[in-house]
Amino acid sequence: HSMVRVLTALSLYQQAGLDCPIFIFENHWEMASLIIINLGFSPGQLKKIEPTSGFVVQHGWIASILQCDLDRSIVDLAQRIIQDLLRSYSPGEVSGAKGYIEPGRSHRIYISRRRSLKRPLVNESSIEKMLENLGFSIIFMEDISLQKQWLTAYHADIIVAPHGAGLTNILFCRPSTILVELLPEDYMANHFYRFSLLGQHNYYPLVGKMIECDELLTENSYLWQIDSNRLRSLVISLLNSD
Repeated sequence: HSMVRVLTALSLYQQAGLDCPIFIFENHWEMASLIIINLGFSPGQLKKIEPTSGFVVQHGWIASILQCDLDRSIVDLAQRIIQDLLRSYSPGEVSGAKGYIEPGRSHRIYISRRRSLKRPLVNESSIEKMLENLGFSIIFMEDISLQKQWLTAYHADIIVAPHGAGLTNILFCRPSTILVELLPEDYMANHFYRFSLLGQHNYYPLVGKMIECDELLTENSYLWQIDSNRLRSLVISLLNSD
């Protein structure tokens, strides 16, 4: 969830009225520099640093906050970024882009975690087929650029997804976007619910059953499933009430 850490750091930077160099960890460089430049900062302000090396910053700001309280300013920054992207992207630049949802096309998306080894959802393939029959597009966020991830989230009317990092993109959703988050019963993290409150989204959690785990309860040990009938009924009711 490095994107949230970067947005938090930049929000504090702007609130403090700073004008010093911004240091970015190398493993966050692509994402953080893209965010910072989209917010109108000069590329000359950015400095790359190794995350594992010892360093001392005498005058500068590190673009990552490990522990932070989420507030509306983070959503406001994300919305500034998406509005700038909407002005700068032409339809020709994104047409045909794999996984990208263009305006006027399907605004129902499912963010797949089928390739992830963490917390495998054992009936994810059947869930995807069911949702495709309801007009959903299946999106693998790792296949598309960061800008297109943000634009895809912005254009979505309803997002269904298992809990995972791909849901960080809901910071770029419009108010009233519907979010259905699928959660394992023993992994009830609430940060995407908090994102939804800040973004004024309509949030619906659906809890699945854990069917197998080892004694250590590591992320890779969770095998869980969602009741597809319950999910289908919930999604249909949400679509009908739209």
